[in-house]
Amino acid sequence: MLKVEITSTEFDQRSGTSKKTGQPWEIRTQAAYIHKQGQPYPEKVGLTLQDGQLPYQVGVYTLDLNQCFKVGDFGRLTLDERNFVLKPYVKQQSTAKPAA
Repeated sequence: MLKVEITSTEFDQRSGTSKKTGQPWEIRTQAAYIHKQGQPYPEKVGLTLQDGQLPYQVGVYTLDLNQCFKVGDFGRLTLDERNFVLKPYVKQQSTAKPAA
């Protein structure tokens, strides 16, 4: 399972005007750290916030896989790079029964 850690609610905001269309654009990116299994240290990544989306609160999350994938060209499973949705991480309890 991929864990995503948010350590700050701050985000970077960039904006401008498209040279092709003349339309304004804006990108808001929040820093996060991904903890991959088997890796000793997390990696810093940027998460794009959607229009009007509040930044994620400080905490640990997982990816909502139902929102992060889409059916792409030719019916292929594709990662939806603009639609990463996080949900709070809930540590799974062990189902092993203690020895008697």
